[in-house]
Amino acid sequence: MSLALVVDLPDNTELLLPNSNQGPIGVRTAALGASPWNVIGLLPGDNAFVGAWNTSVVQAYVDAGGLVVLPPGVWYFGEGIALGDVCVMFGPANQNVILRGQGEGITTMKLVSGGNANVLNVDGATNIKIQNLTVDGNRANNTSTSWHGIRTGSGGCNGLEISGVTVQNTRGYGCGLQGGDKKRVRLENVTCLNTGLDGIDFKNTGDNNEDMVIVAYSCRDWGLDTDGETQAALDMRGPCQVHGVWTSGGPVDGHHIRAREGEAIDPSLGGHFTHVHGAVCEGTGGQVGIYMPAHDVSVVGAHVSGCLLNYEVTGERVTLLGCTAEAATDENYQVDATALDARLIGCHSRIAVHNAFRLRAPRTVLLGCSTVADGFGGVTLEATATDCTIEGLTGTGLGGTTVGIDNVAAGLTVIGGELQGFFRGFSTVGARSKVLGLTCRNQTAQGFLVAAGGDDCSLIGCNAHANGTINIQMRAARGRVLGCNVTLSSNTGLDITATASGTLVDGNSFNANVGVALGDAGTGTTVGLNAGLPSPYLTESVKRLAGTGTPEGVHAAPVGSFFQRTDGGAGTAFYVKETGTGNTGWVAK
Repeated sequence: MSLALVVDLPDNTELLLPNSNQGPIGVRTAALGASPWNVIGLLPGDNAFVGAWNTSVVQAYVDAGGLVVLPPGVWYFGEGIALGDVCVMFGPANQNVILRGQGEGITTMKLVSGGNANVLNVDGATNIKIQNLTVDGNRANNTSTSWHGIRTGSGGCNGLEISGVTVQNTRGYGCGLQGGDKKRVRLENVTCLNTGLDGIDFKNTGDNNEDMVIVAYSCRDWGLDTDGETQAALDMRGPCQVHGVWTSGGPVDGHHIRAREGEAIDPSLGGHFTHVHGAVCEGTGGQVGIYMPAHDVSVVGAHVSGCLLNYEVTGERVTLLGCTAEAATDENYQVDATALDARLIGCHSRIAVHNAFRLRAPRTVLLGCSTVADGFGGVTLEATATDCTIEGLTGTGLGGTTVGIDNVAAGLTVIGGELQGFFRGFSTVGARSKVLGLTCRNQTAQGFLVAAGGDDCSLIGCNAHANGTINIQMRAARGRVLGCNVTLSSNTGLDITATASGTLVDGNSFNANVGVALGDAGTGTTVGLNAGLPSPYLTESVKRLAGTGTPEGVHAAPVGSFFQRTDGGAGTAFYVKETGTGNTGWVAK
């Protein structure tokens, strides 16, 4: 049986004749390059003959170059269309090709059943555009995860634009941008659905990727045919600029957005210096939403919900800016021990099952972050999270056993912020904590707890108000409570236990507390000038003075004040005010 196509051609018509056995299959009515090739000659049906025929038809148009326009319909292909110089039928001339459909869901290029091939393959080509169509891998009728919807081969590409394209039902990746050097690659308004492996996978095997951009990408239900490796909706193994991502579904252990630390051949060739701006990831129980093992990555304005870990940072110098997280089944944010110098700025957490923020890495900074109704509390710092800084944290707890800041690491600095509604506001067993200007109010137990082991901790300029049992409790050695405002405790305003040796309490204001328990103060505790302390402790009405010369006739002070004379000698170095309220009554000791 022979197949003949009869075409009524107008004047000045150019024919595309791929070979003598097929007859005319292409037509355009102007000079080459001036008007698009409008593809004719495609056959309907899902069988090997149709697949081979349609492949040869479109391949001929692609070889002719220029703009190639596919008609509406679902068209089956028996093997990949190779736009590159690694296939026998293609050479360096494969440049400036535009393959365009009539729209997603209107024009569909579908892999024939049993085809087991890449639907589109770009390999060594320059300036290729794929636009306005659907690519369908027919995964129900193909078996191998080695084949993908759109793939780059070992020859790489220089100038690849994929826009207005849906890639669906693949056994392998939706878009596998893997082999060779990739330069000037842009994916815009691309959707991947029901992919066997990753939705989009970028590789960087030669550290030669340049200008990789993804704009307005969505992915739903990837990793359906996992090969034993955790799959991602967007997997970046090279640097990439990403603007606007939406992901949902996926495998139970999947990642939504991932910037890897590197290739097996060279760990330095990863998704380092990637920037993600604007993402929404709707997860399920065992997943990680945004996973960043690469270093020097930034994520801005992302929202992740419902994953096991909504954000997990393991690479160095990662920045999360203006991100939100909710309803993680474990932590909303986790900074692992390898993630040195992470920065979380303006990040918000709510209703995680466990912690809002779990920090394990040294020198992590939380700046202007917040936590609301997270199950275990706000920020937990493990022992490895040394020398971290938390500034401007606000948190509202759930009572119970929750803690606003729960620290076991050394060298923590807390600046400002307000915590309320937890079991404890601030708790530390880590040494050398410095807490400046933090407000803790309305906790069910302590506002501030410096537990045994938290030696050399300083609370400076803090506010403790209406905390349930104790506003401030010091149990560790050599603590400092300086310039704090302690008010309205229903039990004890300040409790210094016998283990808190060498504690200094000075310049504080105590008001409307039921009690101040200093009777058990540890050995060497010094209580200076504090307002509102009961007798025999000094108050602001009693003065501590220092200077040269005698204070007699010079300094007015109430009885009980003392003066340290810096130019004094034996019997004249220390004076006590014993009588009167004016500038007399000073007695040298």
